[in-house]
Amino acid sequence: MDDSVLKHEALALWTKGQRHQLRGDIERAIELYTKSLALYPTAEAYTFRGWAYSFQGRLDDAIDECKKAIAVDPDLRQPVQRHWILPPQEGPARPGDRVA
Repeated sequence: MDDSVLKHEALALWTKGQRHQLRGDIERAIELYTKSLALYPTAEAYTFRGWAYSFQGRLDDAIDECKKAIAVDPDLRQPVQRHWILPPQEGPARPGDRVA
């Protein structure tokens, strides 16, 4: 299957995952994000799966997902840094951590 078809299908799964997450069905959202990533890894799916993990208290997993999202799309570093308060060169930190 060609990349554009895979990406389209992956983004459709990501969109379904968002809907489930917004309704509070975090487990189903994670399943859909994971399926999306298996088809075509996107920064969006990694970011949202990380966000879902954070709702489960899985902060280390959430941080790992942020790192993966940044690896796919380095332009996400600043937005992720703003929301997660990341140290400038050290990678993701836990939400609420303060940078000296």
